[in-house]
Amino acid sequence: MKRMLIVEDDYPVREMYKAVLAGEGYEVEAARNGLEALLRIPAFKPDLLVLDFNMPEMTGLELAGRLKASLDPALRAIPFIVMTGESNMPPEVRAAFERNPACAAFLPKNVDVEMLARAVRSVLGGGE
Repeated sequence: MKRMLIVEDDYPVREMYKAVLAGEGYEVEAARNGLEALLRIPAFKPDLLVLDFNMPEMTGLELAGRLKASLDPALRAIPFIVMTGESNMPPEVRAAFERNPACAAFLPKNVDVEMLARAVRSVLGGGE
């Protein structure tokens, strides 16, 4: 079963993503921010991160940068989908995500959950 970690500080959004993606057949866990995710990733070994941009403690961009700089090639290779509610994200921030080879997709946070599920399937295939 493919595993994913939802990294989202907004509880209702986090739970909605978890429910939708678990319903697609994926094993799903969640973290409230980038720091919590960084601590959970080595034990959970996700195949994909669904990553919020703007979070307390450690932003999605900071987490992506830490993974990219890791000495562990498995951590550098974890693909991620960026979800953001930031309508006016500075172009340099978006470019920083897009320069990261692990960045698989960039979606608005208010996206239809079926679009998120399609993006996840395009990266991972089916959940089983």
